[in-house]
Amino acid sequence: MDHKNTSKLEQVLNLFKPEYIAYNFSNMDKLFPYNSIKASSTPCSLMEDDGFELPQSFTYKDQVWTSKDYLAKSQTSGVIVLQNNRMQYKAFFAPHTENAKHISWSVCKSIISAMIGICLRENFIKNISDEVDKYVPHLKGCGYEGISIKNVLQMSTGIAFDEDYHNPNSDINRLGRVFALGESFDAFVKSLHRSKDPGTFHNYISMDTQVLGMVIREASGMTLSSFLEKYIWEPMGAEDSAYWIKDNEGMEAAFGGLNCSLRDYAKFGNMYANLGYANNKQIIPKQWIMDSIQSSEDHLQPGDLPHLSSHIYGYGYQWWLPESETGEYMAMGVYNQFIYVDPQYHIVIIKNSSNYNFATEKRETTYRHLAFFRAIKHKLLQNGI
Repeated sequence: MDHKNTSKLEQVLNLFKPEYIAYNFSNMDKLFPYNSIKASSTPCSLMEDDGFELPQSFTYKDQVWTSKDYLAKSQTSGVIVLQNNRMQYKAFFAPHTENAKHISWSVCKSIISAMIGICLRENFIKNISDEVDKYVPHLKGCGYEGISIKNVLQMSTGIAFDEDYHNPNSDINRLGRVFALGESFDAFVKSLHRSKDPGTFHNYISMDTQVLGMVIREASGMTLSSFLEKYIWEPMGAEDSAYWIKDNEGMEAAFGGLNCSLRDYAKFGNMYANLGYANNKQIIPKQWIMDSIQSSEDHLQPGDLPHLSSHIYGYGYQWWLPESETGEYMAMGVYNQFIYVDPQYHIVIIKNSSNYNFATEKRETTYRHLAFFRAIKHKLLQNGI
């Protein structure tokens, strides 16, 4: 699409159209204002091995998919497979290129979680039992007043939020219009009210993560982009620059506006597999990661528990926890963005996509991807890698 010869409204309306979506997801800087994030001054490349191929096929709900067809059906932009700190497989698909910056969507939420852990280490935040309005006073008087950082991390705030993509008046679509037009994210957060007691029900709400971003901003005195650059991108050895979409007031979209290369998503996922250690240093506190990828609360357990949760996956601190014997966990974003980690076997799989069928398939395509990742893991283990 020729962005130079179309209006901003036309660009936004075309953002998710099948004929434009793949290009747009790798060129969001042409559509929205953003803050830049520099590559590390000491970039660190992942070691690469040759020879591993994806499994020829996998099965989900008695249907057999070939990996080739599935990558095409889910409009894959790129895939990286790591085991034991080595890249076993990589593939990129046009129009996406190896060093292009791809939008994270909600994978960004798990990166925000890491930033909260660093805020605790740096003493910007005293305790996650603190209420969010202690750090962001202008949250007083809205639905988030009196809610703890921990409840926000676990998306158990009790905030009323309709994430129905098919309803044009739903909260998620209202948010989409705010996002598209650069209106204030802070103002949108303040428009929300509470419908349940905090800490009793898990409901996935994108604005919970935006509140965490506001806490990081106010507690550290830094933009999210500057914070990420200083405390993660630089020490992690990020190979590529990145950028973070922001509103017209300069606040980043904490819930999903980060854009970076597939290699640097892979480095971040691998850092989690190494319990926060990367590039010869401890970057994210080890205990924070261990706390983030588990939960003891009843309403955060995996399983079909409609009286406790709106999702069959469990939830940690902005990480998804499927039922698993090996402790698997995932960062997930709309249109099929993933960071999958199996800590027992030290396997990390990164996938960026522009799956325009997501709006109709939604969770089904998410569950299907988990089956695909497990098939990749199974082949790695069969091969003795």
